[in-house]
Amino acid sequence: MIAKSPRLSCKFFAINQVSVPMLIEMHTIFNNYYENADLDTFILDMSKKSGVFVLKDLTNKRIVGFSTWTEMPITYKGE
Repeated sequence: MIAKSPRLSCKFFAINQVSVPMLIEMHTIFNNYYENADLDTFILDMSKKSGVFVLKDLTNKRIVGFSTWTEMPITYKGE
C-alpha cells in the first residue's frame, strides 16, 4: 500500500503574523457562514485575538478553515 501525502496542514500564527491577504481569505470563509460580517468588524475582532490556527489545502495552497485563539490572564487564589 502506498501512503498518500497529506492534503491538509494546520499551522498556528500569532496575530501579528497574520497578513492582510490571509485576513481577507479568512473573512471570505467567515462570510459564507455568517450574515452582516463586514470586513472592518472582522478585522477588529481578529485584532483582539492572540492568534489563529489556519487549516490550509496543500493542493491549491488555499485556506479552508481557521480557529482563533485568545489568551486571558486570570487570578486564582491570589495568584
